[in-house]
Amino acid sequence: MVGAFFCCCLLCIGQYFGITALNLSAVAVLVALACIADVDELFVIMFMTLPLYNVISYRVGTYSMHYLVIGLFIVKYLFSTKISAYKLIVFLVLFLLRIFAEDFVLLVSWSLLILPLILTIDDPIWGKNLHQIIFWMNISMLLSCGVGYIMMLQNKSIYTNAYLYIAGIRTIRFAGLTGDSVIFGQSCVFIIAMNFVYSFFNPSNKRFYMVSSLLLAMATLFSFSKMTLFCIVLTIVLFLILYAKEYASRGKALLRTIVFAMAIIMAVFVTLLILLNYDGSSNLILGYIDRFTRADLSTGRFSLWGEYLKMLCSSIRTLFLPLTSDELSTPIWNASSNVYVTYVHNVYLETIAAFGWCTAVTIFLFFLFRLHRFVREGNKLILLLPIFVLMFMGISLHGNFEYQFYLQLALACAFLNPVSMESLIEPY
Repeated sequence: MVGAFFCCCLLCIGQYFGITALNLSAVAVLVALACIADVDELFVIMFMTLPLYNVISYRVGTYSMHYLVIGLFIVKYLFSTKISAYKLIVFLVLFLLRIFAEDFVLLVSWSLLILPLILTIDDPIWGKNLHQIIFWMNISMLLSCGVGYIMMLQNKSIYTNAYLYIAGIRTIRFAGLTGDSVIFGQSCVFIIAMNFVYSFFNPSNKRFYMVSSLLLAMATLFSFSKMTLFCIVLTIVLFLILYAKEYASRGKALLRTIVFAMAIIMAVFVTLLILLNYDGSSNLILGYIDRFTRADLSTGRFSLWGEYLKMLCSSIRTLFLPLTSDELSTPIWNASSNVYVTYVHNVYLETIAAFGWCTAVTIFLFFLFRLHRFVREGNKLILLLPIFVLMFMGISLHGNFEYQFYLQLALACAFLNPVSMESLIEPY
């Protein structure tokens, strides 16, 4: 783990100074470590390096070599674990459907991304490694935020097409080393939700995870993402409600919740004081005023969804087959932002576009059934926080072909499996 993280640090240094040879060397060492690691270690490395996937290449904007890490994990997992025929059939069906999208390069990368989700769902591998995955994802994301912020201050930010004009000045929306401000925001909130859950069940480690959550929340403010801001607030509110519910039977719910709420309020207050003393604080405030006072708060998404719904309902073919990649990526004019936009920016509509109506509805019902069973069995509802983040953020984000989504979904589903969580969770 330490060796892999050292490679991540070298990648950040190479990115900052633009040293291609250093990037390639660090990637080569990382892949070598992945080759010699056992399946559990490689499982952790795969998630640890996820927040830095965009710089695991010889140059930002080129194909991420993180696919090599994922591919090595899949191979080692298949050779070390007995796979159920049911999982293989599910993957084969989805794979055959994706052939009709007529994009074989995307088919290969999509297969590498979805296989860890399908193969490891309900697998004990999560119980053995979840605590390390959460820890190293925090460290890696904090590294991404820190290096990305320094680069942004020195106008060395990696590529991003997201920016605002504040008082006539073009202001880049912060994205760490991810390259996309909205995906960056989702990833940070997802980790914050995991931190809340982990801290609830493991109070001895909560200081690190709460501090990390505060830093990540501060970083996401500079992404100027409305949905991310909403999701942070909802995650905190839900956590406090579930926190109170958990202790209601012990007669300490009110006191504990008030203390915890006050701690969060104080943390937010201190954060605002820090940000208001930051040189760009006026830009931060004006940026959010601009974002929340626009005539179209959806930033053109409502009209975009309407266009894709027309496309999905225009032919009986989409009942059973996906849209082709050309259809899915057809540029559509977004009058709200005065630019052409590709992709649907809604994970639910995108799932229909990716697999057809029948398969998509089956996938939705599968996850709804899992959630219903989880609640019916009396499990602690606080474990739903990570998947709640993905479900809520999915309203305005695409995910089936977005690099992080399937791996995040696999991680969120791990919290719904009480058997695999037994080795990690110790209620207090």
